[in-house]
Amino acid sequence: MWACIPGERMSWTARTTTAIERLLTALLASAVVAGAAIAAGVRDHTRLSGASAAVSDTQASELSLATIEASVRSVQTMVRLRALRDVNGARLRAVATGEDAALLQVGQRVRAFSLTSRSSMIQARVERVDRKPAHTDLTVILAAQPSDDAPAVYLVEVVVDRGQFLSVPNDAVIEEGTHRAVYIQNSDGEFESRQVEVGIQGELFTAVTSGLKPGDKVVTTGSFFIDADHKMKGGN
Repeated sequence: MWACIPGERMSWTARTTTAIERLLTALLASAVVAGAAIAAGVRDHTRLSGASAAVSDTQASELSLATIEASVRSVQTMVRLRALRDVNGARLRAVATGEDAALLQVGQRVRAFSLTSRSSMIQARVERVDRKPAHTDLTVILAAQPSDDAPAVYLVEVVVDRGQFLSVPNDAVIEEGTHRAVYIQNSDGEFESRQVEVGIQGELFTAVTSGLKPGDKVVTTGSFFIDADHKMKGGN
């Protein structure tokens, strides 16, 4: 059997350990470099390039960018109230105060929900509005007679049509400190920031009072990707 002096065995072990450590260090360094290269490739593939944030069709698809034309459309808001159901009846009673009360009108569409189940919605409409000095009494009639075991308390959402406005989807508007902006796509396929003044913000759409014209192609889904790239490049 082969044997060696104890001191020589320790020296061989130390040299072997050092060699292994160097090998592992080299492999780790190679992995880091390779990983950085792959990550850089992914960033270069998806990053918006150019001072004006140009986006290729492939990048737009990967970032799930979507645009919509600014146009005149109805902007709707909701008045949400707690309502009590009449015993064995199809009517709900609610009380409104403040600015919400002034928006209520007979005939408005209503969505009624049980407080225990928001997944079950009942169509309804405003049947009567009684305005009083300190509040407004609201009567809502359900589209169908509820069952005997129907809940006594509901949440009602009264749909208020605020009028026709040049508007864009809510998620297209980006908060920029004290002002707001949207990103529009020009004929070259590039995106630029446009400061806008807004009015009423509805459930789905926000009225734009200045900064856009009908037909402007506004980024909705994915606008924050473009905004982040714009800021990285020193855009305002």
